[in-house]
Parts: sequence; C-alpha cells; structure tokens
Amino acid sequence: MKYFIKILNSKFHVSNFKLLTWDLGLGTWNLGLFSFLLIIALALPSCKFSKNASLSKEKTALSEKDKIELMSEFVDGTREKITGNFEKAAHHFQKCLKIDPRHAAAMYELATIYEFQKKDALALNLMKDATRIDTQNEWYRLLLATLYAKNGYFNESAKVYKQLSMDFQGKIEYYYEWANALLFQNKYKEAIEVYE
Repeated sequence: MKYFIKILNSKFHVSNFKLLTWDLGLGTWNLGLFSFLLIIALALPSCKFSKNASLSKEKTALSEKDKIELMSEFVDGTREKITGNFEKAAHHFQKCLKIDPRHAAAMYELATIYEFQKKDALALNLMKDATRIDTQNEWYRLLLATLYAKNGYFNESAKVYKQLSMDFQGKIEYYYEWANALLFQNKYKEAIEVYE
C-alpha cells in the first residue's frame, strides 16, 4: 500500500507520450504511462515467487513486505526503462532479483537492457534462467532464440525457433527465423524443408 501512495504523490509526465493527461490535484498524470504501470502492478502478483537463490523448482511464498518491495522495484524499473534511464532501470531489476531470484519478468527486463547495451552474454544467461522458470512464455523464448543467434549458437537458436513455430503455427516469422538459423549452420536441405 505504501508504494501506491508513493505513486499518487509522484508527478508523471513523459514528453514522448502524447496521450491524454489529467490533473488529480497531485500532479499531471499521463494516461498511457499510468495505464501501463497499473497493468504491470496488477499482473505482478501472478508471477512465481521463491526465496531460494538457486533456480530450483521449490516454491516458497514471499512475505507481504517483500512482495510490496518487489512490486515497487519492478514498477520503478519499468518506469525508468520507459523514460530511457537504462542504468537506473537495471539497478531496480537487479534489486528485484535479490528479493526473488526466480522472478522471470525481472530477468527478461534486465536482459533487454543488457541486449541494448551490447552485453549479449549476460542477457543470454538471464534468458536461459527465465525460460527455465517460465517455459511457455513466448516473449522469453523469442528473446532467448535471438540471443542464441547473436552469440553464434545457431543450433540452439534453431531449436527454440522450431518449438516456437510448433507452438505458434500462425506466426510465419518463426519459421523464417528457424530456417535462417539452419542456413547459418549450412543445413540447406533442412532449411528448404522448413520453407515448404
């Protein structure tokens, strides 16, 4: 609850977002940014929580204080990322991982920052962990496949794109990326089969 009071006392205005703003007597609010942060805050409790530093499958609930702090850090990190403050955003997402080392969403957000900063090896390690925690998340798997390819691991990239192609058959771009990963391995016959 403290965090939401903190949000209400903050003034949000991002010049890049030319959306409806309104005044609540507490400052000008940007509807787009507020809506995004609200969605994140509402979706965060559905994330998996664990106190273990390892990535074991054992689940332990966080205390209410830890949950609030985790949510606060995640929303702060998201806000900083949106406004282009990547160093501050990374700091907040790292704090999330100290509170909950199995927080896949924080791993994903931190990995996207590392990828932007050309720290692809760090991003790849985070996404390996995130996809072990949440095996079905399409966006985590997509970033993992992309990072495998950027780091020259085309065989692994092809495997992930193949699975994405099977799981999301309506998305033709996954087939193209799968075939491209095969081409980088000189597996021309297999790539042609994917194109067919």
